[in-house]
Amino acid sequence: MKKYLLFSALISAFLLASCEPEQIAVDNTTNNSTVIPSAVRLAVSNNFPQAVQVSYSTLSQNTTYGVDLKVSGKSIELTITANGTVLSSFSLSDDTTKVSLPANVTTYLNTNYAGYKLERVAAGKDKDGNTLYKVLIEWNDQKVTVVFDANGAFVAEFKEPKRVGQVKGKFRKFYTVTYDQLPATIQTQLTGYTFVRAAANADSTGNKFYFVLAKKDSVFYEFSYDNAGKLLTTKTYAPNIRKIEDKSLKQSELPANIATYLNANYASWKYEKGIKIIKNGAVDSYYISLSSDKKLVFLTFDASGNLTKTVSGELKLPKFEDVKLTADVLPATITSYLNTTYSGWSLDKAIAFKIDGVIESYYLHIVVGTSKYHLYFDKDGKFLVAKIDK
Repeated sequence: MKKYLLFSALISAFLLASCEPEQIAVDNTTNNSTVIPSAVRLAVSNNFPQAVQVSYSTLSQNTTYGVDLKVSGKSIELTITANGTVLSSFSLSDDTTKVSLPANVTTYLNTNYAGYKLERVAAGKDKDGNTLYKVLIEWNDQKVTVVFDANGAFVAEFKEPKRVGQVKGKFRKFYTVTYDQLPATIQTQLTGYTFVRAAANADSTGNKFYFVLAKKDSVFYEFSYDNAGKLLTTKTYAPNIRKIEDKSLKQSELPANIATYLNANYASWKYEKGIKIIKNGAVDSYYISLSSDKKLVFLTFDASGNLTKTVSGELKLPKFEDVKLTADVLPATITSYLNTTYSGWSLDKAIAFKIDGVIESYYLHIVVGTSKYHLYFDKDGKFLVAKIDK
């Protein structure tokens, strides 16, 4: 089954006020020549009256500003709108042992970024007070920032261009953006999709990366773009749909390695039938039937064309089932995990994915207060990944 990728509980940012706030000149706590709205400075002084080493930067001209400051020796970063709304605040740490991350964060990182190096961690809040965690990792010679919610469910991902040399990365300002705040080039690329939510990751020069979650034909898409609106990555995610197809194959349509195997081992046999099994748009396996002097042989190959089984007799395709479950029949390991990680959860939907009557994995959609989550578990009920619903 195709590995599903994930969701966040980001909330749309407030619409900006139609009137332009008063602008004042920078003072000696500002490290650049940007003109900062008085509402931004007021938000800083009201929320952090003991702040020192305050530095301002413009993330989006006349709309969004970044602030770096220190309180009692702790480094804090803020993202504030021109009218003084704090979109996000994070307490930063280079000592990765000082921030206690949810266990799910480590599971997600190990699963999706095998061999990663953890560089920086931060704990913070969005504008509505919801807890967020962001981690900066080194992975495949790239700096990757990944954001999670309070339960360790995936929120967003930002990959920076590959760098030469061992340079430790710096956190960028993370904040949510509305559809109207996306560059026109990104909006154009979203034509035909239903916009769900978006976030930006910006440095002090206003250079940004965008993460966009959109939906089309019951499939969710996670897009990432650079500052110019160039598409960098695409991931798909179909939370409660498993589409199974079987397609007949002519002998000439077989993958090269399967054709080579047949020529080497069954050169004199007649090609009777070939079937390709497709799950969620990706090849899952191949089934080939051959005959010779009233003998029949059936070969099974995996998605890469490697032989997995040889049998004689009737060709039998696998039986795929999506079985709906109620909360009372969930495996104890899953129920225990939900009670520990998502206290107060209620079940909206649960499905056991089966092949030939054997469970291969579980999918759950749960509700916790005002938040909704998509969760996946393996056949033994071991947690795999969580995504936040809108």
